Amino acid sequence: MHTVSTGETVLFDDIQITSDLIFTGLISPSTDGLIRADTELDALTKQVLDLLHCYSLIVTQRQLTDFLVGGCLSAPTLYVIAETESIPKTNVGSEQIFSSLDHLVKVMPSATITVCLLSFY
Repeated sequence: MHTVSTGETVLFDDIQITSDLIFTGLISPSTDGLIRADTELDALTKQVLDLLHCYSLIVTQRQLTDFLVGGCLSAPTLYVIAETESIPKTNVGSEQIFSSLDHLVKVMPSATITVCLLSFY
C-alpha cells in the first residue's frame, strides 16, 4: 500500500513533497513530555492519515479527470481557448453579488428575495 507518510502517493509526479513542521509532527513518534510514547497510537494515526490522503486523492482525481493528462480538457484546442477567452478568471463578481444579497437579507429580514434582487437593478 502506498502511503502519504513516505511520499509514495502523489497526484502529480513532477511535484516534490516538502516536509514541514506539521508534516513531520504527524508522522514522527510522539515523544514529548506531555504525551507518552505510544507506538500503537502512532501507527493508528499513520493509518488514518494514509486513508484520508488516499480517499482525498481518489476524489480529487475524479473531480479533475477532464483536466489531468489524457482528459478532454488537458490539451485545449484553439477553438476552446478562443471560446473561453472572455470568461472571468475569478468568481469575485458573483461573490460580491451574493455578499450584497446576504447583507440585504440580514438588514431586511422580512423582504422577499425578489425585492432584494430588484435592488441590484
